[in-house]
Amino acid sequence: MLGCKKPIKNLGNSKNEGPLEMSSKKPKKRVPDYNVEHKGGIDPRFHENSTQYGPALTANAYKFVGDLMKEESKILKNRLKDQEISQEEREGILEIFSRRKQQKATDKNLSYEKKVNSDLRKMQIEMYEKGLKPRFITKKEKSELVKQEKMKSVSKSKNTLSKYLQRKERRNRIKDRKKYEFLNSD
Repeated sequence: MLGCKKPIKNLGNSKNEGPLEMSSKKPKKRVPDYNVEHKGGIDPRFHENSTQYGPALTANAYKFVGDLMKEESKILKNRLKDQEISQEEREGILEIFSRRKQQKATDKNLSYEKKVNSDLRKMQIEMYEKGLKPRFITKKEKSELVKQEKMKSVSKSKNTLSKYLQRKERRNRIKDRKKYEFLNSD
């Protein structure tokens, strides 16, 4: 009997009145087709028709989003000044502002990292052209370079540098206090 489905089996308990399970397997053809061309999947990383991806390209393409966010933040600031809004709405607006502030901070950090990476790449190319072996830079060294880059930008204005150093000192004092409390508790 060619092309007929297998009879349905009651795989469960005979007392159970649930639905019957059918086989998901399809029967193989008796005569295989050898002349059929199999189309392989296209890997977009290597296919010429797919577009190139780059964060710089997407940033340029979606610049208008930043402008929209600025306009929206102006509207939200005006909305915050209104006395008629509810407490829930006020909290929601403040949450949006804090999220945007965090996004700006991460973008700034990424820009520092990009600058350090590009400087390192240039240095590696110069070393290669001089005939020297390129030096591998660890993550710790990279993070130190990023910190130095941040300090350069912060040190341009005196007030921000002093505030930054005060916060850092306070943070370190709290860490030390916790550490000594832990050691003294034993």
